[in-house]
Amino acid sequence: DRLTNAASEGFNNKIRHLIAQAYGYRDYEYLKLKVYELPSMVLTKRMLSSCSK
Repeated sequence: DRLTNAASEGFNNKIRHLIAQAYGYRDYEYLKLKVYELPSMVLTKRMLSSCSK
């Protein structure tokens, strides 16, 4: 039985990618709004079933 942190790593990767694109953004507040706009991490049934084993 394995427990991975793939979901949080994927979410962190999305944020890093967004920060790399943020070079031309107007200000930090705009970047913060874009991070909040990202889809939230939702636990899927597959992830929950692997945790319960």
